[in-house]
Amino acid sequence: MSDLDKDIRSMLLRGEQVLFKAKQSRLKPGGSKFTPNTVYVTNQRIMFRNPKFLGLKKDYIDVFYRDINQIRLKKGVFSTEIQLSSRFQDSPITLPAVDKKDAEQIGGYVRKGMEKQLPGQNISEISSSPKIIETTEVEDPIKQIEKLSQLKESGIISEKDFEMKKKELLAKI
Repeated sequence: MSDLDKDIRSMLLRGEQVLFKAKQSRLKPGGSKFTPNTVYVTNQRIMFRNPKFLGLKKDYIDVFYRDINQIRLKKGVFSTEIQLSSRFQDSPITLPAVDKKDAEQIGGYVRKGMEKQLPGQNISEISSSPKIIETTEVEDPIKQIEKLSQLKESGIISEKDFEMKKKELLAKI
């Protein structure tokens, strides 16, 4: 997949391939206007990428198919909410506001992954320990200021917010 983010590419295991990528809607109810989540479906697992603070930080959750107990697609009028139940999580992992067609495809991939029917799926290449990753990626302060400037120019954030955050970022240099 050519439009794969480098942070996700670095998390892939040997022989792991991204089969499908979908973004949360910015406009549909439940979506995130400024920092939509992204779901990546691989031949080994499903990965959620959740940007925060206008995309300056990102949280990641990934679940191997063998650890998924159930997938639910809660279909709404405008979009679908995906819920995954994992044997290592108390509450379901939820991704709201996914396009209905994308959610159906994700559901199909996950069901096939749970049944070990995806191409290139090889259990011997997967670590035997459960792996749920939550990390934070920090970008270069100059790049962050450039992103903030674009948000300010497009009217998403105010001049005051821009100056405040810019001052914080310059202090890190």
